Amino acid sequence: YLNNSDRVMRLEGQGTLYVRSSESIATVRGIGKRLAGVVINEAAHLDLEYAWRDVIRPALMDNKGWAIIMSTTNMGLDGNLTQRVPSYFNVLCTEIQAGKRKDDWVEFSGTSFDNPILDPSEIQALIDEDYQKGREDADNGGLDDDGFSDYEVEVELNSPDANGDSVVESDET
Repeated sequence: YLNNSDRVMRLEGQGTLYVRSSESIATVRGIGKRLAGVVINEAAHLDLEYAWRDVIRPALMDNKGWAIIMSTTNMGLDGNLTQRVPSYFNVLCTEIQAGKRKDDWVEFSGTSFDNPILDPSEIQALIDEDYQKGREDADNGGLDDDGFSDYEVEVELNSPDANGDSVVESDET
């Protein structure tokens, strides 16, 4: 079953996938009983502090749900009304690294060259094609030496249920 207008996909015997954009994150309220977990994509580029603290985390309490919060890095603003720099995503990463989060919070990071799906020659070709822009961005602190931002993922795992519902949150429209 797929309902494009409601952004819902039901898989017989497998659960339901709810897709929400950062602009409609408040629609997660009230569906907590149906959530086993949440995936937040590009979390450094949306108001993650509001989304996590005020909407998603409370919704996950019903089932002790899990969350995967992932993103490419963001050296600038994250959409938070307080115009915080660094982004709340980066704050969470720093807290995990400093041991300020519980043991069920884990942080992973790597460069584009660490991604086993991407062909290193394609990454290099992209760098070579846009070398000047990549160098300018790198000189401004936005990219690594390979011309790409690191990708980072934090994971909070709390009794995941493989047959439960999930929410995918993305800033893409």
